[in-house]
Amino acid sequence: MTFTTDRTDHHVAGYSHSRVYPDPKMMHTLQKARAKRTHQDNDHNTRRQLNANYLAALARTRNNLRLAACSARTSPEERARKAIEAFKEDNAYELRYQIALMAPAPVIEASTTAFRTLRDLRDLIESYIDLSDRWGRALR
Repeated sequence: MTFTTDRTDHHVAGYSHSRVYPDPKMMHTLQKARAKRTHQDNDHNTRRQLNANYLAALARTRNNLRLAACSARTSPEERARKAIEAFKEDNAYELRYQIALMAPAPVIEASTTAFRTLRDLRDLIESYIDLSDRWGRALR
């Protein structure tokens, strides 16, 4: 690192010293590197939070679908309504689109597979044909 020196000596409480200033070009390079690192850290934290939110939405959606399917005293129409609401309430659609914009390809593929599996389960609950047998197969 290169420094420039102010040739004027300053006397402070009996001490003599020269001021040393870093090279402006070097400081600019360091500031750019620091800004890039901060930007990368922010991007990483944003992606991590988005992934956590998406996984939480999928878990809530799955739980709500399970509750809709296992309601013994609920009519098939009410089960279908609850299954549809499970996707709307938990923002799975919105978060899936955000994942598609920000995540690398393997993450997008995994999130799409998980989402489609839950969507298939929702469709199964809506159709309510031999539900208990198909529920067990869908969870395997």
